[in-house]
Amino acid sequence: MTIHHIVDWEWRLEHYQEVTSTSDLCKERARNGERSFLALLADRQTKGRGSRGRSWKSGEGNLALSLLIRPEQGLEKTPYIWPFLSAVVVYEALFSLTRLKGLQIKWPNDLLLDSKKLGGILIEQELSSQEPGKTEWLVIGFGVNLEQSPKNLGGKATSLRERNVSISVLELAYEILKKFSFFQKQLLEKGFSYILTIWMERSFPVGYPLAVKIKNVQYTGHFAGIDERGFLLLDQEGHIKEFSTGEVLLLE
Repeated sequence: MTIHHIVDWEWRLEHYQEVTSTSDLCKERARNGERSFLALLADRQTKGRGSRGRSWKSGEGNLALSLLIRPEQGLEKTPYIWPFLSAVVVYEALFSLTRLKGLQIKWPNDLLLDSKKLGGILIEQELSSQEPGKTEWLVIGFGVNLEQSPKNLGGKATSLRERNVSISVLELAYEILKKFSFFQKQLLEKGFSYILTIWMERSFPVGYPLAVKIKNVQYTGHFAGIDERGFLLLDQEGHIKEFSTGEVLLLE
């Protein structure tokens, strides 16, 4: 294990060769009282997890990074903001390092490159037993395909290597921490609407045809935006349907 102290940004970054899951390790540390701004980076994960209980195979050379956050006052009862903040952070970190065109955010937690999955975000939280609705801590896991893409997604995934772009996991991890500190400060100063505006500019446009899949039911329509709670709005021939969860399928 190599420990990198990043004093300027308050982050403590620990870099491991191999762990079962950076997020599981982060949660264990949180339950043992670890303070905020801990970042765990691993070269390999043996039991990585993605959204909806799926496994996430982070091959060697890909990013597997998890952050422990204890929300500051004013943010501890707004769990809906973190997926949007995190998506903006990883988008901006990647763009600042690569200047790649074709990067796009897909609700609620995917990062696309040329309409293929480049990465994802998994957010898990612990609620207060003393104060209803208060988040004691949350763990934000970032997975990004830098060197290789999983083969079990039927050609729907990609990597930076496939675009002949090369950056190191440590380089991207540092940039994510810098961007997280910056955008969390912006969130505290300017509110969620500021983050949501940036998110919308980096996602697919209003009017884009898509479907939202929940279990075995699929709803089709056109993207109508995101509301102040973080719900996706789907326009179905003039009727707006709201979604707090679901898997988005792009139809173009």
